[in-house]
Amino acid sequence: MSSVIKVNEEIYLSAFSKADIPAIVEAMEDPEISKNTLRIPFPYEEQYAVDWINSISLREAEFGLTSIYAIRNRDGKAIGSIGRHFVHGKNAHQDEIGYWLNKTYRGKGIMSSSIMAFSNYWFDHGLVRMFATVFPFNPASSGALLKAGFEKEGYLRKNCLKNGRFIDTILYAKIKDENSNE
Repeated sequence: MSSVIKVNEEIYLSAFSKADIPAIVEAMEDPEISKNTLRIPFPYEEQYAVDWINSISLREAEFGLTSIYAIRNRDGKAIGSIGRHFVHGKNAHQDEIGYWLNKTYRGKGIMSSSIMAFSNYWFDHGLVRMFATVFPFNPASSGALLKAGFEKEGYLRKNCLKNGRFIDTILYAKIKDENSNE
């Protein structure tokens, strides 16, 4: 299952390809992405992007669907990413999401709109609950989730290990509207 998810007139989500490697490397020149995510290294090398694109392709082959999407501008340039982690497996009722956005495009509502479109898409395809964990020092991410209809559920102490240090996270979740089942 690979599809295009329309966010608005300017932004859409679609599968990554090897042609997106330069855009990924460009975005990763920003150390904030590494700081605010668990597994993205800094400095970032082109080979990391190649390996990541290959891993996405393997995941698509394994699960038979696209789970990690490029956030694209009107011109088709990859300006960010949003994806499911399959924390509980392919057929679970819930999943964790992760995302990042090129710094040039931040502060314009793109991420909150992308999160909303992405979560609604997966609610239409069987998920009932989506969640995300955010580092407390990343208020922009918390704000994007809240604008996309997620609610703060709690504070998870020492939830992540990054660079040899334990980091707390804030848990946000969005539950499928029960009225949409009718």
